Amino acid sequence: MRQRLEGVWFQLYSEKSTLFPFYTVSSQHPVSGENSVYSRLTNSEIRGIELKQRNRMIHKMLTYTACILFTVTIASTAAADTLILRVSNFTASEGQVMLQVFSSEAEFDTADPTVALIQRAYEGTMTFQFALPAGNYAARLMHDRNGNGELDTNFVGIPKEPWAFSNNASGVLGPAKWKQAKFELAGETVLNIRMSD
Repeated sequence: MRQRLEGVWFQLYSEKSTLFPFYTVSSQHPVSGENSVYSRLTNSEIRGIELKQRNRMIHKMLTYTACILFTVTIASTAAADTLILRVSNFTASEGQVMLQVFSSEAEFDTADPTVALIQRAYEGTMTFQFALPAGNYAARLMHDRNGNGELDTNFVGIPKEPWAFSNNASGVLGPAKWKQAKFELAGETVLNIRMSD
């Protein structure tokens, strides 16, 4: 006759450990008396049952964790599209490129980008690739030649360093607006952008 066993919390690694509690067989079984099957087990046999139960629980936890991580990875990959920016007309291998990608007009207007990148500049064409959810975005770049982290301008506010926006947009008496620079990211999207002279 199968006897019901009470469950207790078994601590992994040591009796005092607080890491990863597992439900397992109790050595304090509720069945007593001379006719009980468990009354004939030694302490080492009971301990062996507990260890087997613990190992089964560890295996289940590792399996469940692996499945969850695999599912999250697949979901993240499926949810991300690819944005490729091919930026040309870098006239010198000096200073740094400062690139920002915005996912909304509010971000664009407050200069609070979804993606911000600073990278050493190289003469010619540079390519940047990002994994982002599908949607509307706008990008802007500057070639910070002197590495001071700012777009230098002359006394009337005209940039003295190269700059660019997605769609090769340019504003009137100022930088381009969100509506001019906005583009849709769907699947693999490639944008060709040219830095200003």
